[in-house]
Amino acid sequence: MVDLPATHEWKEPGFASQWEALADQVNPVRQEQLELLLGLMRRERPGTVLDLGIGPGLVAEMVLDALPHTRLVGLDSSPPMLELARDRLARFCGRATMVEVDLETVTVPGCLAAPVDAVFSVQTLHNLEPAAHRALIASTAEAMTPGGTLVIADRYAVAPDLFGAFQLIWDRVGVDEGATFDEHVEKLGAQGDKPVSLATELRWLDEAGFDAACVQCLANRAVVVGRRR
Repeated sequence: MVDLPATHEWKEPGFASQWEALADQVNPVRQEQLELLLGLMRRERPGTVLDLGIGPGLVAEMVLDALPHTRLVGLDSSPPMLELARDRLARFCGRATMVEVDLETVTVPGCLAAPVDAVFSVQTLHNLEPAAHRALIASTAEAMTPGGTLVIADRYAVAPDLFGAFQLIWDRVGVDEGATFDEHVEKLGAQGDKPVSLATELRWLDEAGFDAACVQCLANRAVVVGRRR
């Protein structure tokens, strides 16, 4: 696996380009997670879908290719990321709309013309402060049609007492998450990452009106699927 710079400067054009080039190489289960996401989207065939944290549009492009009749709205706070996404998605002839917003404070329904049928977020929510993360889940629920599907692929917090068990998995797949728990926390801080526990995420989803479960997990990387009640 490759390493990005220790500090993640999402609004810097140079980092945005580097992330675009290396995103598929920094997570050992990314490809499996994306295949699962696409499978779920194909099964649901949503007319409209929301991408929370669209970045350079890598995942949005896969979804639009897989679902030729779907329209997508992508939210992100990084102008250089959104510029990359606009260039990548231009070939979809107006099926993709990008909106620059701060996910720490956004009211999701205000970014949309109407409720969406599905939502996905790939490696974004752990960048938010926990209170903002929780609020975004609640706001997202308000922007969805009843029965809509939410898919979250993200990284989650590691309990100190279980660090050794996680490290066994990281060593097996060639990921450097730190040699000790303190080093792990230091790396998270340098990257601006603020992951919550998987149990916390599932509780917040339930509070927001989702029936949700973890459907795939490798160490601290997991895919959670929710159905809007």
